[in-house]
Amino acid sequence: MADRLFIVDVFSLMFQVYHGIPPMTGPKGQPTNAVFGFTRDIMGILRKHKPTHLLFAIDSPGVGVRETWYPAYKANRSEMPADLRPQISMIENVIQGFCFPVVGLDGWEADDVIATISRQASEEGMEVCIVSNDKDCRQLLSPLVKMFNCRKDEFFDAANLQEIWGVTPAQVTTFQGLVGDSVDNVPGVPLIGPKKATALIEQFGDLENILANATQAPGKKMQENLVTFAEQARISQKLATLNQHLPLKTNLANAKVDGIDITYLRHLFQEYGFSRFQDEVRNLGLPDLSGKVHVPSLSITMLVEPPATQPAPAKSSAKSKDLFEWSENNHLIQTPIPQPKRIRERPATDLLVDRTWNTIRDQSSFSEFLELLKQQPAFTFDLETTSLDTHNAEIVGWAICFKAGDAVYLPVKGPLGEQLLAGDLVLQSLKPILENPLIEKSN
Repeated sequence: MADRLFIVDVFSLMFQVYHGIPPMTGPKGQPTNAVFGFTRDIMGILRKHKPTHLLFAIDSPGVGVRETWYPAYKANRSEMPADLRPQISMIENVIQGFCFPVVGLDGWEADDVIATISRQASEEGMEVCIVSNDKDCRQLLSPLVKMFNCRKDEFFDAANLQEIWGVTPAQVTTFQGLVGDSVDNVPGVPLIGPKKATALIEQFGDLENILANATQAPGKKMQENLVTFAEQARISQKLATLNQHLPLKTNLANAKVDGIDITYLRHLFQEYGFSRFQDEVRNLGLPDLSGKVHVPSLSITMLVEPPATQPAPAKSSAKSKDLFEWSENNHLIQTPIPQPKRIRERPATDLLVDRTWNTIRDQSSFSEFLELLKQQPAFTFDLETTSLDTHNAEIVGWAICFKAGDAVYLPVKGPLGEQLLAGDLVLQSLKPILENPLIEKSN
């Protein structure tokens, strides 16, 4: 079986989960919904899809090369939400605990890093799964390269692209040059939407040929727009085209999934209030690197060698602090990721106890569990909530344990598309058990 590399676009996933999960707060009142979702999705990938290799790609801060081509690029982006900004450093901590490399190149976006490493990995015969919802990445699809949607737990390949847009991966930039992208403020050609763009591509092929045959396009207004906005279409295509040849000399062996820092991650999960993750992380079946030096995770220079000196793109004078420290003098991020603090929460013998965690999502399994719970003389329970404010908090899930090392989680709130139990039904079903004085409860 071929090696499988998952490349995670950090900021793409962070924004997805932030907007997909209701507000949550940790024990200290800190916002945690994005950290929770990010952590859950990475553990889901490791548990279910078992990649042989994994790495994180990040955007360059400040003004990048695309802004020098088109100053209005992404000019419509709003400020980062106030409750998301403090979660960036928390996600950084989680990434440190997972011990996988982080790659970025000054002036370029995570998508360009993904494009370059996807090409390099597929040339080595590796399967590549891109964890991003950015449509630009669709141009990278190939027999060895797919995209992965964490929300739907689905892969997206060239066949799906043909079904949705009616184009091949090689035609994606032509499609985007015509249609544009409102998210990134890429203009495209006015009045040309997806259906018209697909029809033009089917009739004429690539963008230059479409523009050369503008007078043969259907409809006078479309003909006029293809002539008037020809240069706008070209710059739109250029903005959408990912750089698959960044000067990154990679050693993908350093992205091998060979262990995680379980002790450090469990400490973080306790600090952030993610009680169910504390046991789930030990059930991933990965070696524990706690207290060990795992060089590739401590500095991304172990994965990428710096290119020869070249002019750097202009930087914004109002640059904000980003996910990681950036060098002002080097194009490549070379800041070492500090080794996590080694914090042992429990005696070593306790950490070795086997634990299982079963998530119940369907009514039939819940009914069976309910009958079993009614027969117990005692049990422990905990709640995942959106806040510590008892007047405003909403229940996200119930964690229940009545047998040592064996616990159940009942999810009642989560992202769209995730299978959940009905919150009101769970509450009403548990109410008589919780109020039964003959059953001992602890929290």
